This record gives sequence, C-alpha cells and structure tokens, in this order.
Amino acid sequence: MEGISDFMKLKAATNNFNTDFIVSKSGKKASNVVYKGWLQNSNNRGWIAINKFSKLAWPDPKQFVDEA
Repeated sequence: MEGISDFMKLKAATNNFNTDFIVSKSGKKASNVVYKGWLQNSNNRGWIAINKFSKLAWPDPKQFVDEA
C-alpha cells in the first residue's frame, strides 16, 4: 500500500496505538509490541500488523535500518 511508512497513517490505523489493538502475547511489557491496524485508501484496504519497538530495543536508528 502506498504511504504505509507514514507514521500518522499507522497511528490512525491503530487508533493512536490503542492497547485494544495489541496482538502480541506479551502486551505492552515487551521491547516490541505488535499492533493490528486497518489501512484504507482509494485502491486497497485491509488489516496490517505494525511492530512498534521501544527506544531501548533499538537505541540506534541507523542500526535498525541496516538490519531491516
């Protein structure tokens, strides 16, 4: 989907990263939390998974990009 990396769209898709949208088993306590989200545009719509890492898990953004 076009624009999936846009943070504001991901925030809206998860209702501001609402805890009701968490699908990871460890909930908010883990270093990364998986949310379900609903994205929709003129061409596509559907559920997505968003993995949100804490700053402690990836303190160096460059390292995250290199490993992604």
